[in-house]
Amino acid sequence: MSLFNAYMSLSGATDADVRRDERLAHHTTYRIGGPAGLFVTVHSYAALLKVVSVLAEERVEWVILGKGSNVLAADAGYDGCVIVLDDEFSRIKVGEGGLLTAGAGALLSRVVNEALKAELCGLESCVGIPGTVGGAVSMDAGTRREWIGQRVRDVVTLRPGEGLHRYEASEIEWGYRCTSIPTSEIVLEATFQLERGQKQAIAEDMEARLRRRRSSQPMGRP
Repeated sequence: MSLFNAYMSLSGATDADVRRDERLAHHTTYRIGGPAGLFVTVHSYAALLKVVSVLAEERVEWVILGKGSNVLAADAGYDGCVIVLDDEFSRIKVGEGGLLTAGAGALLSRVVNEALKAELCGLESCVGIPGTVGGAVSMDAGTRREWIGQRVRDVVTLRPGEGLHRYEASEIEWGYRCTSIPTSEIVLEATFQLERGQKQAIAEDMEARLRRRRSSQPMGRP
């Protein structure tokens, strides 16, 4: 394994920001975590392919990180590469028939707000949950009675060395804070099937849920 060789190969990568010894405490909501051997922010699909390819060649372990919520990073750090999806992976598109597609790097809060603007209901249970779409889908975020997997129509992942793969929601096992999506794959985007609703009613439901969260959880604190 050669972190140095990987760093040298990726430093000139198009659409990617590469750093060494980046403290993970700066990227986790618990504000803990030592340095990552490499910390790469990719801005496009092409850049992600290059990064994953170089890491495989140099036999460097990697992990995808969203906004670092519900993540415990060791004080000793991570002797591998942390990959963050940005820009091209943060797009949100509202389609016809109540469909909403969001990239894995999109903030879940943005997705919830876009659904509200489009007068689409179904994601109210996600209001106030920190993190990205990729993380929320990977861990089936939500409450004990409602979870994001209930609204997923399909998920697109990258299988390193193979290419893109699309999962229908029915092909995924959804559990409490877990799914059957292999950790060796990278979630790229998800499409949600939502329903038409009244904007005022959706907003009031979200506000009520936020009040309950604030009363039981220290929102905005490590």
